[in-house]
Amino acid sequence: MDNEYYVLVDTGTGTGTIRLDVPVTASIKDMEDNNLAELPYTNGESYYVFRGYPDPTPPSVNSIDLVWLSPTSASSVDFTITFSEDVTGVSTSAPFNDFQLVTTGVSGAAITAITPVSASVYTVSVNTGSGNGTIRLDMPVTASIQDLSSNALSGLPFTTGEVYSIDKSGGPLPSSPTFGDVPMNHPYWSDIEILYANGLTAGCSTESLLFCPEQTMNRAQSAVFMVRGNFGNSYSPPPAPWMTFGDDFSPGPWAQPWAQGMFDAGLTAGCSSSPRLFCPWEEMPRFQAAVFGLRMKYGISYPPPSGTGTVFADVNGSEWYAGWVEKAYAEGMLPACGSSGGKPLFCPNDLVSRGLGAYMIVRAKNLSMP
Repeated sequence: MDNEYYVLVDTGTGTGTIRLDVPVTASIKDMEDNNLAELPYTNGESYYVFRGYPDPTPPSVNSIDLVWLSPTSASSVDFTITFSEDVTGVSTSAPFNDFQLVTTGVSGAAITAITPVSASVYTVSVNTGSGNGTIRLDMPVTASIQDLSSNALSGLPFTTGEVYSIDKSGGPLPSSPTFGDVPMNHPYWSDIEILYANGLTAGCSTESLLFCPEQTMNRAQSAVFMVRGNFGNSYSPPPAPWMTFGDDFSPGPWAQPWAQGMFDAGLTAGCSSSPRLFCPWEEMPRFQAAVFGLRMKYGISYPPPSGTGTVFADVNGSEWYAGWVEKAYAEGMLPACGSSGGKPLFCPNDLVSRGLGAYMIVRAKNLSMP
């Protein structure tokens, strides 16, 4: 028959609906050369296309995690919310009714933006307001989020997400960045500003003021951080001769007096006792930073507790540094680097950046803006 046609359609990928329309631009005519009337035609039946059987399992919240380090004095922080599957209906514009903040101590905290990372992961940005306290992001029972099969979100209210500790003690942070490579949204911005304001760093470049926050810290740089952190910005390293360590300091002669000062203060025994070496150009792993940080806080004779092997998924307690890293983590000096099997990871051999070094020193010395 000339008035019936079959249209074969490739359904593509994904789950959803397909409808066949006839647009106003259709060039179809009858045998009398009359154009097709009453276009566009949009009232045809629709196919619902799904891959496999409809999903009977409702979505849930897997986790609400901190993006930034905590404690923090930052004016804005981010949370990452991860759902068990792809979802729709997340309120990404004010008033953000799918989420609510639970605070103690702070006032004026507010959600400012919600940004999709993927269909199952979203970033929630929060203004931390004023005052000191805590901020937690919850999902109330009224959240209207669904999965792609229209199953409503289950397990609500969700109230067990990670919590930011907000500490804005001391003077105010600057209204603009001091260093050209540390913008205000950098995770270590507030710590670097506090370190600079207390005279404990001049950055990595003074011609164009830079801090190099992502640069890996070597033992020579750590000597400056640790000694100044212990004795203040008025400390001067000992004068020559510097005879303790037999390293080649020619790549950076400035480091030798600082290594000597660190040894004289009892903050290091070096990296080798026979021969006595400091290893100034060796990059610092996180387990060494834990030792330096705790000695900075408690003094050079501090004895760490024995390691339990129960805190981290990647530290079993047999390592000589197990007690050091467990204590540094408990003190908030060094954050976890991830999680595995329900336990945090410490990543003891990961290298320490200058930004993380600033974070550690601020907490070891309980520094704030002067």
